[in-house]
Amino acid sequence: MVYNPNPVPIPIKKIQVDVYMNGIKMGEGKNIGRQSSKPNGDTTIKLSTKIDNTKIPEWWVSHLKNGEITEFSLKGKIVFDLKITEFLKN
Repeated sequence: MVYNPNPVPIPIKKIQVDVYMNGIKMGEGKNIGRQSSKPNGDTTIKLSTKIDNTKIPEWWVSHLKNGEITEFSLKGKIVFDLKITEFLKN
């Protein structure tokens, strides 16, 4: 989700994310089409991701060592299209 505290929607030009499972980079993703953040609230963003299947054995070992619990996280960048300039948010 992306939170927009402003009273107007903000167009999102590009999103790039890295997908991590138990701290292991498993793949990457990007936004699907152009989207805008809703004014004064949260916006759910649709992403398309690709997982590197060669990382599955390393993740599986970490999953078992963690008592069969996996922590999933995304780290990324969003480029907002402000018409006169672009704003990058890490």
